[in-house]
Formats: sequence, structure tokens, C-alpha cells
Amino acid sequence: MAHGFIDIHSVPRSLSIHVQWAIQKMIEDSVSPFNWQAQPLINNHLRVAFQWEHSSSIGAQLVSQMAAWKDIRFEVTEHSDSGNLRWMHTPDFGTVVTVIDRAGNTLVNEQQILAALEGSAGNFKLLQASLRRALAQPWDDELEPFRHAASGDNVVWLRKIS
Repeated sequence: MAHGFIDIHSVPRSLSIHVQWAIQKMIEDSVSPFNWQAQPLINNHLRVAFQWEHSSSIGAQLVSQMAAWKDIRFEVTEHSDSGNLRWMHTPDFGTVVTVIDRAGNTLVNEQQILAALEGSAGNFKLLQASLRRALAQPWDDELEPFRHAASGDNVVWLRKIS
């Protein structure tokens, strides 16, 4: 048995019903109806979050289906006997998958750390960038304002201008 969460942070209103149908078909209609809400950060976009449960690990299939649409931001977590995974997708970065612990912390393995060390050739900035990527930090950074918008917090967009 597998279970997890789907957080669709933003999807164009015109695609929302198609995304809903695709997810419901994969999860065999165990999630309905969707409680779509306006995404306050992007006009004409919606958001929704819910738990899912399925007899097998289908997280990767859900992600593959949703990532095929343009202008969608989402996270999928899956907890199963074979492990715990989190996928994040943004239009700017595409999709990344990380192994997580039960609390949702991203786990970085020995090979990822060695690759970051070797790839940086002693350059601290390169090492920092490699480790941030291994932790999926660019995806987290882009999705964080959408997570706060979903909780009703006031969101202020800050942009670095140089």
C-alpha cells in the first residue's frame, strides 16, 4: 500500500478539470471532489491539496502525468514499503525527485556529496551550489511563496536586482 500528498500550487483554471480527471483516473476516483481554490499569486490560476492512497506506488506516474502540462507547479509525496519520495515540479526548473525521511526532510546520499565535492574542485561557491541542488533547494525556493499563499499568509515577492 502507498499513500501520500498532492499539492498543486498553481494550475491555469482552464487545465484544472483535465488535471483533476487524470488524477482521479489514476487513483481510481478515491479522491473526489477536488476543492479548488484561487491561487492569489497568479491571476486565473487555482490550487488544491489532498491526500491519496493506492494499492501500489504510483507517485512517479502521477508526476509524469501532471508534468506534461505547461505552467503547473506541484509537489507529490509518496510513502510506501519501498521508501519515501518527494517530487517537485515548476515551469522554470522541471521535475526533481528526492528521497525523504518520514518527517519530510530531504536525504542526501554519499554519492551526491562526493559528486559535489569533486565537481567543486575546492571552490566553495561551486560546492554550495552543488549541495543546494542535491537538496532540491532551487525548487523549494520557487515553491515556498506558493506554500505560504495556500496557508493564507500574506506573501511578499522579493526580487534581487543587480
